[in-house]
Amino acid sequence: MNYCVRPKIGATVLGYKVGYSHHGKYIWSACLDCGEQRWVQMTKNRPARLRCNSCARKGCLNVSWKGGRGKNGQGYIEVTIQKSDFFWPMVSRKRRHCGYVLEHRLVMAKHLGRCLKSWEIVHHRNKIRNDNRIENLQLKLLDNHHQTHLIEDRIKKLEEENVSLKSEIVILREMCSIINETEIVCQK
Repeated sequence: MNYCVRPKIGATVLGYKVGYSHHGKYIWSACLDCGEQRWVQMTKNRPARLRCNSCARKGCLNVSWKGGRGKNGQGYIEVTIQKSDFFWPMVSRKRRHCGYVLEHRLVMAKHLGRCLKSWEIVHHRNKIRNDNRIENLQLKLLDNHHQTHLIEDRIKKLEEENVSLKSEIVILREMCSIINETEIVCQK
């Protein structure tokens, strides 16, 4: 057999004849996913692996697969979707090879029944980035989103100031009542 010529699918050979240190039987096989042809070690007269190394490491076939859901560096949940999914256009261009989309954007898109545009922001009302319940999400335009955060922060500060002032009023009223009581006693 001439090993410089590409063999036919199913051709078998001993490993040392094609440069492998293992002397067992090898079969010329094509990957199920991408079709890449390569020599694969045989076990029980079958190819030991049906996929090439790169395809075997993708998605749910990867040994580190955690269900296609995880937290990114900013604290947002990311989920994987398939290319055939209606919401595939929403997949981040940076993560397109993995098929990851931010879960809060996907939840809002499913709620609206359409893909979100890049200038549409999904705001977490309670500011908890992994709380992706639809009642906690609010659709904003890019320019309004920053204003919303400023207003919410100002409201929170004013509410805290209000509580502080109310407690001061209570203390002042108590002091006034004590002063009034002492004045009454002094007049007698």
